[in-house]
Amino acid sequence: MSQFKLKLEQGQSMVEYALLLMLVSGTLFLSTSLLGGGVADNLSRVDFDGGGGSSAEEALTVWLLDQNDAGVASIRIFAYTESGQYTDIYRDTNGQGRTDFELEPGNYQFLAQYQGAWFWSELVKWPSQDEATILIERQAFTVTTIDLSGNPIRGVPVSAYDENGDYLGVTLITNVRGEANFNLIGENVQFRADYETESYPTQILPLAQANTTITLNSCQDGQFMAEYFNNRNLSDDPALIRCETAIQYDWGTAAPADGVNSNNFSVRWTGFVPLDNGTYAFTTTADDGVRVKVNDEMLIDAWRNQTATTYSARKEIDTGVAKVEMFYFENGGQAVAKLDWAPVVTSCPVGQYLADYFNNRDLSGTPVHSQCENQIDYSWGRGSPGNGVNSNNFSVRWRGEFNFDDNVYGFTTTADDGVRVWVDGEPIVDAWVPQVATTYGARKALSAGTHVVQMEYYERGGDTRAYLDWDTVVVSCPTGQFLAEYFNNLDLSGDPVFSRCESQISYDWQNGSPGFGVGANNFSIRWSGTFNFTGGDVTFTTRTDDGVQLYIDQALVINKWRNQAATTYQAVQSLSPGPHDIVMTYYERGGRAVAELDWE
Repeated sequence: MSQFKLKLEQGQSMVEYALLLMLVSGTLFLSTSLLGGGVADNLSRVDFDGGGGSSAEEALTVWLLDQNDAGVASIRIFAYTESGQYTDIYRDTNGQGRTDFELEPGNYQFLAQYQGAWFWSELVKWPSQDEATILIERQAFTVTTIDLSGNPIRGVPVSAYDENGDYLGVTLITNVRGEANFNLIGENVQFRADYETESYPTQILPLAQANTTITLNSCQDGQFMAEYFNNRNLSDDPALIRCETAIQYDWGTAAPADGVNSNNFSVRWTGFVPLDNGTYAFTTTADDGVRVKVNDEMLIDAWRNQTATTYSARKEIDTGVAKVEMFYFENGGQAVAKLDWAPVVTSCPVGQYLADYFNNRDLSGTPVHSQCENQIDYSWGRGSPGNGVNSNNFSVRWRGEFNFDDNVYGFTTTADDGVRVWVDGEPIVDAWVPQVATTYGARKALSAGTHVVQMEYYERGGDTRAYLDWDTVVVSCPTGQFLAEYFNNLDLSGDPVFSRCESQISYDWQNGSPGFGVGANNFSIRWSGTFNFTGGDVTFTTRTDDGVQLYIDQALVINKWRNQAATTYQAVQSLSPGPHDIVMTYYERGGRAVAELDWE
């Protein structure tokens, strides 16, 4: 048996399909030369008027029957000679599946098409044999359309397709019981109900199942029709159907509702959500499998066993109302199913950062969340920044335009873990490494106007810290004060973490930090200033833990640059009346931190 099939495009009417089928039938017959050398030539003479009927006494009767000997009505049957040549004669079966042919004596076969497939009769010798039978095996299958309350919906067109999505040429309208009663051939089938402006397809079903139910969405816009199944593959009839306003569930180990399993269940949510035109970020968190479709486009496909994991994808919306679908299954253990969406923030005003959050450590793919932020000063501890972002293994990019005066600025950042900072595209901090909270400083001369500041950050695990700020750099202090420059290293290298004016050097930080992002150990400081003296011998006294150097008018008078407990050193200098330059450098290696300078 040869089989040919046509696919009905969405929106194609049954009349159009019938005309198309007649045209294709002629073409298909041209390809049947394998049945006889003259078939193709004879098919060019097809008589679509059918050529008149005959009385039962003069005619050869052809029956089209199913496996239960029930006649199949309104099917066209074509007559062929024994050699496979088409006779130019066809007839349509009546309500009993019967039709009659008036033919010259000879041997004949008859061909019928049913649901896109072709079926032959046995070879008959006319007139000694006056009947031929074409047998098809078909299965009764009932499709019932209901609303959310289980009430039948009549007048709904339901179309049948094979497992490849090819239209079988059959569309029925549901009756008062909401039923469309099909007789179909093959092994597997799928159906599509068209209700109002939406289509409701089924999965591929075995014909032996004999019936299925399609629930049509009667939820309001902004609500989801939620269908709960007591299996992991959204199959069979739902155990529960209801309207839900949001998908925000953390069921733990409990069942979603009475009658639904606590494990091994699945859910399909379908909703129509009013949205303004623009780009939206759709974010889902699921334990276990999840898929998200928007306007029939698959945005997220993570159909697998997993702990609660967040995914995000973006979609341009220009329809006013978006069809949003989420599919979910729970295997066992904890059960989480959440879906959110929000307009994508793509720019922020001057003076704010555009913050893009990613659920990975390398800022790759689509951000999970984007928002405008006024500053970067976060200590999330071991928690999540929120908005569907992981508590570990996430990254953030902050980028914004800010107004600056014509000056030198000191930028200070603290991060646990990796951090990078750019100003106008120039890198000023690059510490993209796992680390405990560490502070870095850098200086940048800027002209008056707006400049672009960008910071990238990643969190690997444990505690989190992300900080960035800047201020004008103190580069000089008045006579009688020290310019104090603090470094997060032992050798005063690079740019200071911060600078300030100090009137004296008298510190005992114990085991703590000097502050302003400077570490409690492994830091260094340079104090430099100009002071007035009356003249004569002056005794300078330092007390430090650890290293110290003292310069008077560029001359090194104390040089104890080594690890040590708090130790006092003195130097006597003869100074002329007037101003003199004093510089003291210091480093702290570990343990207690002391730095003092005095003179008399």
